[in-house]
Amino acid sequence: MILALVASAAGCSSYLKCRCQQADGSPDNNATTQACADNRSQIQGGDSEESTAFLSTTDANGTTWCNAGNVQKAFYVPDNCDMRVSCIKFNATGTDSWCEEHWN
Repeated sequence: MILALVASAAGCSSYLKCRCQQADGSPDNNATTQACADNRSQIQGGDSEESTAFLSTTDANGTTWCNAGNVQKAFYVPDNCDMRVSCIKFNATGTDSWCEEHWN
């Protein structure tokens, strides 16, 4: 919870992967999958078979992540503020998204 508050206080930034959270801080896989697809649909060419931007993957712990990736030659990364808005749109009950692997 402290990390989430620090991330919120620091402002918007880009990360290699983000996920939605429930009010108790646990992952909200359903909201993450929907938020990721929503972000992907907003990129021209994002829904093409070659696109790897904003694909959802599930790790060994069963947590779903929204990942950075390419659309043609452009590299797209999740932004914690955009992800938070998308998570809320898809009924995540957490107050912020959780992102890892900060991108320059």
